[in-house]
Amino acid sequence: MPACHAEAPLAPRLMMMAASGFARKLGMGERSLQRRLLESGTSFDGLVNEARKELSDELLRHSHLGLADISFKLGYSSSNAYSRAAKQWYGQVPSTIRAHRGFN
Repeated sequence: MPACHAEAPLAPRLMMMAASGFARKLGMGERSLQRRLLESGTSFDGLVNEARKELSDELLRHSHLGLADISFKLGYSSSNAYSRAAKQWYGQVPSTIRAHRGFN
């Protein structure tokens, strides 16, 4: 698990947490967490992806942060990784979305 800086926001630190660490925080085993999430029709990775998209929406709409800073806040290893994810979510790269300040 990557080291977390004290000044890093909480949401990205949780996004970078492994499922085992998250399960431990909830007081259960990783397998129990996986089973419960599967029963709910999702997965840990799915929840992380959903949280990243929601935070991305907010940051693209309401902040003046650069795309590299948004990538960092979302826990991506690079701006390119974030751009690929945004292309899957929105059908456009973040710079295009930012230019239009809107979503489909």
